[in-house]
Amino acid sequence: MNILIATRQFTGGGLEQHLDILSQTLLSKGHRLTFCVSKYEPRCVPSFAAHCRMETGFRFGTGMHYSVDEFRADTERLRAIVREEKIDVISAHPAICAVTFAGVLERVPVAVTLHGDGSVNFTEYTVDTALFYQAMESVFSHIFAVSDTVAGVAGKLCGTPVSILRNPAKTQMLRRPAPDQKIWALASRLDDDAYEGICAFFDWLPSLDIDRLLVFGAGTRETELRARAAQTGADKKIEWRGYDVNWLSASGGCYGVVGACRTAIEAMAAGYPVLLLHSAGNPCGLVDAAVYARGREQNFSDRYLEPLADIAGLQQQLEKCYRDPAPYLMYGNAALDYAAEAVCADFTEHIETLQPRPCAIFERFYASLDEVGGSLPLFTSFAVFEKLRDTFNYMNILPAVKALLVSANELYSVEQSKQTLEAIEASTTWRVSLGLQKAAQRLGLDRLKRRFGSK
Repeated sequence: MNILIATRQFTGGGLEQHLDILSQTLLSKGHRLTFCVSKYEPRCVPSFAAHCRMETGFRFGTGMHYSVDEFRADTERLRAIVREEKIDVISAHPAICAVTFAGVLERVPVAVTLHGDGSVNFTEYTVDTALFYQAMESVFSHIFAVSDTVAGVAGKLCGTPVSILRNPAKTQMLRRPAPDQKIWALASRLDDDAYEGICAFFDWLPSLDIDRLLVFGAGTRETELRARAAQTGADKKIEWRGYDVNWLSASGGCYGVVGACRTAIEAMAAGYPVLLLHSAGNPCGLVDAAVYARGREQNFSDRYLEPLADIAGLQQQLEKCYRDPAPYLMYGNAALDYAAEAVCADFTEHIETLQPRPCAIFERFYASLDEVGGSLPLFTSFAVFEKLRDTFNYMNILPAVKALLVSANELYSVEQSKQTLEAIEASTTWRVSLGLQKAAQRLGLDRLKRRFGSK
């Protein structure tokens, strides 16, 4: 098959590793790939780059400043690539507005992969969110999700087929040193999402029975994390290694791995004990069979995993692990759940039979942008919202909004969901966009009415 893979960024993290291993495996099976990316860092060159067509420099992913002209230029460039490469299917990671429209306009099936909560709760911009949820219902031919929880949310939002596509990992046992060499490796983006959890671990590190910590990663909060390590004395144990796509091999045979999500999966699939971080508090502790069973449903993020109450709990776990690591080695489970060959087979089995879903309302909306100033921001301008409102009948999609809002254990609290839903249903003087359930919570209904008018 000729597959176009598109993503907003390739800057070094779990999504990128997912794409790297999936793409390597697809290429090894004889598929042809075209890879399109907006934000791209040369230090994070994909391992498969020399074996496919790489297209960079798109403007999608630039947020509120993304203009109508940039959107149309991205869409037309993607349409040209689809024709030139005779693309059979588009794989978006996650949904990208221009990619979705290119698929609709060129009559090519689009499969979207949701990589976490952020993939279904990813924007404050009403136009972008409205188009995304409408695409889930009427454009995407298939929806993949990397965790059970996100798959459940997607299933409640739409009738489009949803399946779980776990993060592919290389399942090869790597040799670990004896427990007297207490070297651990931490691999993570050093950004806002990971900052609080890494800080909490650094606060404990000086008192933990860990001789050395190799930190692999880069990001916007690296300078602050270095300062925090120096402040707590953790820097005396830390070696900063920077970003390395082959971080596990580069660790030189560490004893265990510190991280979450993709990092945890890769480490377990290579036979390492894993110390699971929490995104906003104390670590969750070492992964044993019970933690694995719960974490597997959430892609080993911290949802439903309680952080440890104090450092004593982690100290006890480390002592047990050094004495007998067997209860903390999840290689057999991870090899079964995340083997790259099996994940790739699931992916291709689904996409090989996909058919495009013509969507006239998307075509009408795209054509209507001829009447909108090209320099206006696509996602936040009133003129674009007017076209969106005129094209879509928002009252017909209220059930989809309701499905998300009343998902008690997913993205929003029950109380928030009930309050927002009641406010929406009581608002009879103006049409409601699909993005309202988030915007109403963040901006308030009154502010939204003033922003978009009272029609």
